[in-house]
Amino acid sequence: MQESMTKLMSHDQTLFVFRKTLINEYVAVIFQEHIASFELQITNLVQDTKLISDGKRV
Repeated sequence: MQESMTKLMSHDQTLFVFRKTLINEYVAVIFQEHIASFELQITNLVQDTKLISDGKRV
């Protein structure tokens, strides 16, 4: 009985670690997408600023 409880706990712990890993990977992907979006916004802002300083309309 004790052995089956240990196996069950081990299985639950494995599932927990697996879920935690998936969540961490998901969060990392979302974070990378936000960073890429932020970098694109900064690039566009810099380009617009250069155009404005050259007297061009944006």
